[in-house]
Amino acid sequence: MADTLEEIDDLNYNFLKQEGIAYIQELAGKIWTDYNEHDPGITILEELCFVITDLEYRTNFDIEDLLTENPDKAQKKNTTKNFYSAREILPCNPLTINDFRKLVIDIPGVRNVHIALSNEPQAIKGGYKVFLDLHETLTQVVQEETIQKVKKRLYQHRNLCEDFFEIRLLAPCYLHVHASLEVNTNLSYSDGEMLLAELFFRIQSLISPYVPAYSLREILLEKKTPIEEVFTGFLPQHGFIDHEELKKTTVRSSVYISEIIEKIVEMGDIDNLINFSVTIPNESSPVHTVIKVPHGSTLKLDLLKSKVNLYYKGAPMAINKERMMGYFRTIVNNRIVKKSYGVNKNIAVPKGKY
Repeated sequence: MADTLEEIDDLNYNFLKQEGIAYIQELAGKIWTDYNEHDPGITILEELCFVITDLEYRTNFDIEDLLTENPDKAQKKNTTKNFYSAREILPCNPLTINDFRKLVIDIPGVRNVHIALSNEPQAIKGGYKVFLDLHETLTQVVQEETIQKVKKRLYQHRNLCEDFFEIRLLAPCYLHVHASLEVNTNLSYSDGEMLLAELFFRIQSLISPYVPAYSLREILLEKKTPIEEVFTGFLPQHGFIDHEELKKTTVRSSVYISEIIEKIVEMGDIDNLINFSVTIPNESSPVHTVIKVPHGSTLKLDLLKSKVNLYYKGAPMAINKERMMGYFRTIVNNRIVKKSYGVNKNIAVPKGKY
């Protein structure tokens, strides 16, 4: 194979013309004897040779160069641009319930949201009910401000014949977790406290799922989400939401005790679960099988009244609960509260050279 296309004879104008004349002589030499430039047939042959060589010349350019307009002509006729970025052309007004969930979750302070059509006898038929799960770290004043922001955004984007007639917070339903765990490493005080903070965060994320946000690079390269899915529907301002994760992180109506145990034992530093129980305030006995979440409520882990002890080779490990709570708040801030503010929120259209 030649190193460059210019070395291929088949793409040389003079070579193509001579080969064409040779074919004419072979096929019609008895009746066609004039091969000078004034002959119409030779003119057509020259046009064909030019088209082939010109096509080869153009295909050596990058596509963005081929599609770039003459800047002088473009300025004179003030034409619109040929192409639009994904952010400009793919998104649309929220349409589905998941679109509206994206719209609400994008507001800082919102952890998750449950949106459902009303089916109660005395409620408006076809109206939406919105239940918000806000971050525990928000003050009462900030919570009220966040609710007003949610209302404003929903009303701005509602479609024809749609209404959001009830927007309120999910009521917290607290759990107390008590357990004794055997670890396989002699952890330092801080490592033990960070282990417990991570454990409590995993349990909290299980019983009350949150929706993570990603930068454009993360969702395209790490999550491998197709571009048309990334930019479909409502376009969030504070990070991109994976559509499949959004469907899996709905507000839960029930949680099995076995799920919580699985979250504990899957942690690498834990060897054995010595004892374990989950209790709900105002209930006389621990929950053994499944926790039913009341309608309009969400489960919350009460860290102050939960107690998990760590043991190494049978000896208890000292844990400072105050420091552990600090580690827990740090994890929450880093993974949930701080939205993904990626600098690059769009896929740039390649610019060519005319």
